[in-house]
Amino acid sequence: MKINRYKENILNLTYEDALNILKASAYIFTIKCKNEYGFKVKVDFDIDLTTEVTGEASDNIEFGLDKDKIYDISINIKDLGRKIEQKFGKTLEIKDFDFVGYLITLNHEFRHMDNFFNQYKNTKSTAEDCRYLAINYLARQGSDIYYETNYEMMPIEIDAEQNGICKAYEYLQKRFPNADCEKLIVDVVNYKAESLKYFIEPKYPNGYSTIKEINKAFDAAFEQSKKEQRGYEYKEYKSEDLRCPIDSEMVKTEWVEVVNAITRQNGSIADRMMASLSAQVHEKYEEVLPTIRNIDFNPSLYFTDDIIPDGEKQSTMLVKSIKEKSDFENRDKFYDEEELE
Repeated sequence: MKINRYKENILNLTYEDALNILKASAYIFTIKCKNEYGFKVKVDFDIDLTTEVTGEASDNIEFGLDKDKIYDISINIKDLGRKIEQKFGKTLEIKDFDFVGYLITLNHEFRHMDNFFNQYKNTKSTAEDCRYLAINYLARQGSDIYYETNYEMMPIEIDAEQNGICKAYEYLQKRFPNADCEKLIVDVVNYKAESLKYFIEPKYPNGYSTIKEINKAFDAAFEQSKKEQRGYEYKEYKSEDLRCPIDSEMVKTEWVEVVNAITRQNGSIADRMMASLSAQVHEKYEEVLPTIRNIDFNPSLYFTDDIIPDGEKQSTMLVKSIKEKSDFENRDKFYDEEELE
């Protein structure tokens, strides 16, 4: 099924309309964060030319939950800024397909911040799945390589995308009650599933046709993520180029058995192994993630002798090397705090 991204519009929004809607949604979210959680959030729309629609949220564990900080969400929007800068924004219509994609991305990032402020409590319908998300989040905070390699099967990302889709659909229904909002959403999801590396597989031959089908596919992807083997594609990286102390060590040849031990496991076990290393770097993780404070993340419990030769000794040596690289009091932070002010 080939999706026509540029068929006739039904929303009839200009580029300026689109940006105003996104900014209004962002403002409402910042008020929600202040009133419900007591945290300050700033949403920036980067109108520099970019090659794709991307988003990033500052839900970083090393910042902790600090009510004096300003947490940042950045949305990079392809072409939208250019059209407005060229003064076409007031007259030129934005394609419905593009606008809906932006709306999903924005709500995807909102979900990350919601989960962070909620400390991954009551995120899913079961306590087990809440812990699964919290452990995956902790694993992600310790390793960019692990995150980037496994992006499409990371449960924190599957959850955020599914929520982004549902929230975008809810908004469209309220704002455009006479439009076929479900069709607008499924067109974007079908295109992503068929054309990109995505969280859910395409549905052949005719694609997804309802939000219910999409939700079912995301629920299945979330469950499958627990069983899929994780990867760690480190060979293209150099230690000195990496920001995470865990990655800086694990790309070295002496830790290849540790890498192999992680990548032989299914998702839920591999996440715990990586989280056990991340917990050595982010030692105050219990403050941010109370749902997993009772889990023992001593690496020797996960890198056992039957999983990796001389596992306990190997993990002890690796943790020592990682901690030598992770003195946050005397080295640069993972992120520039001034950028958040």
